[in-house]
Amino acid sequence: MTAFNIRICFLFAAFLLLGFTSADAQKRDTFGLRAGIYADGSDFFIGGEYLAYIGSNVYLNPNIEFVLVDHGSMFTLNMDAHYDIPTRTNLYIWAGGGLGIIYFNPEGHGDSHTDAGLNILFGLGFQTSGRLIPYIQAKGIISDNSNFVLAFGLRF
Repeated sequence: MTAFNIRICFLFAAFLLLGFTSADAQKRDTFGLRAGIYADGSDFFIGGEYLAYIGSNVYLNPNIEFVLVDHGSMFTLNMDAHYDIPTRTNLYIWAGGGLGIIYFNPEGHGDSHTDAGLNILFGLGFQTSGRLIPYIQAKGIISDNSNFVLAFGLRF
């Protein structure tokens, strides 16, 4: 991992800590797990997230996704935010966006590369009788290697 990539990881960790410390106590912060597919290469991914309430139906959603690619390794670090559209039901609807860092390291002698991207997302979730919130989210990544991502997740 190059010095630039290490700095990016530290920057992402700082954003995560910011999310932990800036949460409003009146709203519930959650952790979550997600899985899905990167449609461009039909590659599956698994990931984790932290959802922090900022205020006025706005949430900070830093997350990481490990993409299961053939012949290499790939992951994305994302600093997303979204707005929850008010509903009168237990259904959550949100739209948002954010910045992403895409890291790819091919097997063998190929050079690894890091790419920055813009995320645009839309999601639907619902509150169960407990604290569990299952959801589905569509995300478009605009970058040198643009992609469409479909995620299914659970927030605790």
